[in-house]
Amino acid sequence: MEAAGIKVPKTYIIHNKDELQRAFDEFGGKMWVRATSGAGGRGSLPISDMQTAINWLDFQKGWDGTFTAAELLRDDTVTWMSIWYEGELVVAQGRRRLYWELGKISPSGVTGATGGGETVSDPALDEIATKAVMAIDKKPTGLFGVDLAYDKNGTPNPTEINIGRFFTTHQFFTELGVNMPYIFLKLAYGEALPPITKKLNPAPNNMVWIRGIDFEPVLASMEEIDKNVADLEKLKKEL
Repeated sequence: MEAAGIKVPKTYIIHNKDELQRAFDEFGGKMWVRATSGAGGRGSLPISDMQTAINWLDFQKGWDGTFTAAELLRDDTVTWMSIWYEGELVVAQGRRRLYWELGKISPSGVTGATGGGETVSDPALDEIATKAVMAIDKKPTGLFGVDLAYDKNGTPNPTEINIGRFFTTHQFFTELGVNMPYIFLKLAYGEALPPITKKLNPAPNNMVWIRGIDFEPVLASMEEIDKNVADLEKLKKEL
């Protein structure tokens, strides 16, 4: 991706304390440390001092090249779910993550499970995510889910591309009329596709999917959420 001119977080495999120190110095005294494999932010921790970084890799037994140190990006992240066929984009939809579910029980705040997500339509995001897909496959066919995090300049940086599976909140888009699994199956069987109003971000903006433990997902507009929050604050004052 970097060779294709896409801004990505600089990342180093760590084998010893000297390499860790060099990364720490290069990143200006802040960095992101995590395991090279595993889901849900496995082994991840934002670092702002070297002793914490050393202690963390000692605790994780991570001095054998199974951990990386990377530029520390901002907390706000987005996912761009897309379906392609023989190099042509069929449909794509952006989703901004509002928070991680159960983030308070994770050392880094990252759990890999989106608690709240909001539909977004951002031409800059569309362009960068498209370039990221094309950088790894000149004629993409299938499902490509691009995860991105924003850097200090507000530029979304691709951090990974998931293929062959939808993210766990794909029902979100289906409830809004963008049934990507159905489109995916129609393509696989060579059948006529359902009507697609537009290729990029056909779902309405500012719709939120809220999910958690022991309750069914809830779909609401950001306007509804803001009103409910205001009503709650008013009730608290009255009490």
